[in-house]
Amino acid sequence: MGKLTTPAIGNLIYTANAPEVFKVMLEKAKHYFNDGMYNTAMEKIQFLIDRKKVNDIFQFRLNQHSEPNSFTGYKRPNKEKLANVLIAYITKCKSEFNDRLKLNKLLFYSDFLSYKLTGFSITGLSYRAIQYGPVPTYYDNIYAYLENEEIIFSNWIKGKDGSATENFYNTGKL
Repeated sequence: MGKLTTPAIGNLIYTANAPEVFKVMLEKAKHYFNDGMYNTAMEKIQFLIDRKKVNDIFQFRLNQHSEPNSFTGYKRPNKEKLANVLIAYITKCKSEFNDRLKLNKLLFYSDFLSYKLTGFSITGLSYRAIQYGPVPTYYDNIYAYLENEEIIFSNWIKGKDGSATENFYNTGKL
């Protein structure tokens, strides 16, 4: 039978989860590996470090928090899930109602219902209060990012009263 992990081993495993820390640990233990194994491991670690930097840039631009906490529904922000949730709403709802206000409300209700039912949000976004209710903290950046990635596109529609509404559509790329 296997043994339960001790707190020290558990902390070591948790610490090694950060690629920068794991790189330092691997460098200290270099003499235990042949050159091929060591170089392969270092390349993979560097890939993880580089990927984390790209994700950190995403987190900074699109969300106030990059780590799971009470503001993100104890979920790390995930751009793929965010894109998929928005595309599902854009696809399933009538196109004339796919404006920022409605999509922001749907994101909020989805995340908070998921949090109520499971203890975790879906997207990991943090929200702030504005006049018309809660919205993702950097919602303008979210839509701009998804348009730049050609996941969604927008079209301005003139209302009968002379107002204009920006509606969003699925490009079909996801």
